[in-house]
Amino acid sequence: MILIISNHEDPSTSDIIEWLIYHYKYDKEILRLSSDDPVEVVDLSFKDEGIYFTFKHRDTVYNYKDIEAIWQRRGRLALNNNFHADQNYLGTSRTSQLPDFLSYLKFNARELQFFIETLIEENCFRFRRSIGSITSNRVKKLDQLFLAQKVGLNIPGTQVTSSRDVLQQFYTNEKELITKGIGFKPGFHIDDHYYAITTQEVDKEDIDNAADYFFPSIFQAKIDKAYELRIFYLHKKCYPMAIFSQSNPQTSLDFRRYSSDKPNRFVPYKLPHEIEKKIIDFMELINMDCGSLDILVDKKGNYIFLEVNNSGHFAMTSYPCNYGIEKKMAKVLAGITNS
Repeated sequence: MILIISNHEDPSTSDIIEWLIYHYKYDKEILRLSSDDPVEVVDLSFKDEGIYFTFKHRDTVYNYKDIEAIWQRRGRLALNNNFHADQNYLGTSRTSQLPDFLSYLKFNARELQFFIETLIEENCFRFRRSIGSITSNRVKKLDQLFLAQKVGLNIPGTQVTSSRDVLQQFYTNEKELITKGIGFKPGFHIDDHYYAITTQEVDKEDIDNAADYFFPSIFQAKIDKAYELRIFYLHKKCYPMAIFSQSNPQTSLDFRRYSSDKPNRFVPYKLPHEIEKKIIDFMELINMDCGSLDILVDKKGNYIFLEVNNSGHFAMTSYPCNYGIEKKMAKVLAGITNS
């Protein structure tokens, strides 16, 4: 059985399932779960011969030992916690204690979730048929910058601060700054509006108008780039694509501010050997066997690491560059080793 944890509406997941069923004739079960599609813990037992774990999804009970391959695409394994936050849960005389009690239950549910996710991953490692890692998702953006430096990759000048005075000094040193989210959350809703988090420039007026102290934020030196790279990484192999985003003012700072009137040019790219080796070293260091890396190449030819997203859009690299990434990922999950 193959377990896939992904959004139900994710088209790339559907593409790979199509490869598995119609091209590779995979005839075992493929269980696709999302964060809003919970499973029930039926039995988790510590026995002399090892751990026994079964879970239920809808009307079917599964033994985790039957999972031969796993792909953690997006989201987390969701557990049905079987408790309800109604006002009478603790009795009318103790409703003031309800939030703290529910917080306690959620903490225990998370601890159980983390253990089960690790258990399933380790079982699939025996078959060498896993893509992505739920546990490696805990390596956040600041960790990535620190570890990228550790393997010798360049990163932008970076400052995290909540002080206007510190920011002012950083601006004086670097001349041009950008800011972005510290985490990977793409945006948020307020009322009926969605606000996307993208890279933004920070100028002197922004700093002058800032409060003396503000929410801790990340600022980086703005790179005078020649082009940027989106590199899909899968099991020690890199699939690089150059994006000529600087030719359009709308996308010059962040290519994700897409322009349908003047789309960016995407072309296959050959990485220098030493940069490819550092990327492999970095991905092994953070225990991530799959992900989309963003790297800038400045006008002096320097390669500057920005971040890696374990659930990035690989179709945007696969199709323009004719890499056939979907086919390669399906082969890993199906256990096909021939070319």
